[in-house]
Amino acid sequence: MEIVIITGFLGSGKTTMLNSLINDVQQENKKSAVIMNEFGKRSIDTELIQSDVPISEMINGCICCVMKEDVATQLHQVYLEYQPDVVFIECSGIAHPLEVLDACLTPVLAPFSTIRTIIGIVDLPAYQHLSSYTEQTQQLIDIQLKYCHDIVLNKIDMMDTDDAINTMKSIQEDYTEADIFSTTFGNIHFSHFTKSNRDLKVTQHDAHHHGHVFHKYYPLTEPITMEGFKTWLKDLPNNIYRIKGFITFKNDPNKYLIQVSNDNLRIEQYNINIDDYLILIGDNLNKEAVFSPNEIKKASHQSK
Repeated sequence: MEIVIITGFLGSGKTTMLNSLINDVQQENKKSAVIMNEFGKRSIDTELIQSDVPISEMINGCICCVMKEDVATQLHQVYLEYQPDVVFIECSGIAHPLEVLDACLTPVLAPFSTIRTIIGIVDLPAYQHLSSYTEQTQQLIDIQLKYCHDIVLNKIDMMDTDDAINTMKSIQEDYTEADIFSTTFGNIHFSHFTKSNRDLKVTQHDAHHHGHVFHKYYPLTEPITMEGFKTWLKDLPNNIYRIKGFITFKNDPNKYLIQVSNDNLRIEQYNINIDDYLILIGDNLNKEAVFSPNEIKKASHQSK
């Protein structure tokens, strides 16, 4: 059983790339399984993985710290139940991948598992403005990438050519040991990622905590207007890095998947029977800030 660890900061495109890799594995007539870690109270990304793939959820905590001890148990259970050829571990957007690797290297898994690679995926347009993030978040992103065997530069189509080239060059210079690929929409082939022989060790200097990043879960008990929702988004503070969830808009019977990262909003009709909610993730979220459900309703009423 090969293990592939997927890391990357919030909104970089991990789940989209994961679906592409799953399809590739299936084309090779191999079986795959997924362990999905979601920092928030509920997992949205689990709903976005194709339904014929076994998924084990680890939610409301980070796989690299409070849930680290559960990783080996989950992997062992997945192996016993499904006998997959490949297990993909999608880390939360704030996870330290080397801690996850350490959890995978437990002796109980050694007889039947190998680590194929650690893949880091980067939202290239966002990385271009890395200096706008807090120092703690910049350190977190650096930690996520410095131990990757492979780095995927995503969303290159959203950048000016010269800016893309300069940003890619900067990443290549900073992470010289990784194989680097570029793509759009997370579209990359599994065969690109060969088994790594890198010897990785955690040092005290590398220890990094993400206590500055918090999440908030908001159930939405009534439909809101599309215009009101967009107005509410414009008023949010810049310390919010990621928003995702499902919304029913007024005068529309459909359910919509909402994803916001780095000022990019995606609203997609989604055929799913689920209650409405949003999850916000960001730096030091203030409980009394303007992103409460009441503020969404207020913006919704004002937009009429």
